[in-house]
Amino acid sequence: MNSKSFLKDVLLEGSNTQNWILNRNGFRNLSEFKKSLSNKKRILDAGCGNGKANALLFECSSFEFKYLV
Repeated sequence: MNSKSFLKDVLLEGSNTQNWILNRNGFRNLSEFKKSLSNKKRILDAGCGNGKANALLFECSSFEFKYLV
């Protein structure tokens, strides 16, 4: 499976996967999530999942990313 098809459902607005990620993190919809990210300078991700939540985070934010290993 290529990475684009793997992430397609999470990036599709209103998809079940996207809604599940948003709801489990306390957001009602994508616009509420984007608004929450708009004033963030740093976000820490512990990296313990399959990358779908990160794909949504990266797509909806406007800050630079730095990976620490």
